[in-house]
Amino acid sequence: MTPIAPSGPPLVVMRSLSRARAALPAYAALLGEEERAQAGRLRQITDRDRFVLGRGLARLLLAQATGRQPRALALTRDEHGKPRLADAQGLEFNIAHSGDLVAVAIGRDCELGIDVERHRPGLDTAAIGRLVFTEAEMAGLASRAAGAGTEPFFRQWVFKEALVKALGTGLARDPRRFEIRLEGGEPAAAFVGGGEDDIGGRWRLSALPVTPGYSAALAWRSASPTKTIPDYAATSFSDVHG
Repeated sequence: MTPIAPSGPPLVVMRSLSRARAALPAYAALLGEEERAQAGRLRQITDRDRFVLGRGLARLLLAQATGRQPRALALTRDEHGKPRLADAQGLEFNIAHSGDLVAVAIGRDCELGIDVERHRPGLDTAAIGRLVFTEAEMAGLASRAAGAGTEPFFRQWVFKEALVKALGTGLARDPRRFEIRLEGGEPAAAFVGGGEDDIGGRWRLSALPVTPGYSAALAWRSASPTKTIPDYAATSFSDVHG
C-alpha cells in the first residue's frame, strides 16, 4: 500500500457500502471503544455500517499519513462536534455518507469539508432551499431546475454543505450568510454582506465524480494565507483496505 503524505490538495477516497460489506468486520476492528459504542447506538443497520466504514476508512488514511496503527489513533471532537485527530500534526479529515456512498477527505495544513448526497425524488426542495440558500442561489436554482428533477438542488446543496463543514461552526453560522456561485466558470464562495466574516477568496470548491443519482463536493483552503494553493487534483476511488 502506497503511504499517504497529504500536502497541497486534499486526498479524497470514496467507497461503495454495498461493495465494502464483506470488509466491514475488518473496518470495525480498527475503531476505538467510544466509536464502537456510538455505532452500537445506531438503530438502523445501514446507518451503523456507514458509520463503521467511514470511521474505519478515515483511520486507515490517518494511519498512513502518521505512521501509526489505525486503532492507536486518538480521535476527538471540537466544540462544534467536528471529528479531529488529537495531536493532529497538521492533519485534517472529514467524512460524508449518503445512500450507498461513503467519502473521506484528508489533507495537511488546510481546512476542509466534504459532502455527498443521494438524489431523493419528491423532496420539497423549495421549502428546504428557503432555509439554507440565499435569494441569488434560489434564483439560480430556478433557472436550472426546469426538467432536471432534484439534481440542481443537490448539486447546490453539496457545495454549501461541504463549505459549512469546512468552516466547522455547524448551525452556529446561518448558511444564508454566504452563497455558492455556480454560474460563469468555477464554483466560488462569497459572503453576503461585509465585515470580518468574509469567507470568500481563498476557498477552493470542487465537484467530485460520483455514480449517477448522487452529487458530491469538496471545499478546502490552505491554513496559511500566504501559501500558494494548487489546483485540486487527487481523487481516488480505490479500496485502501487492500
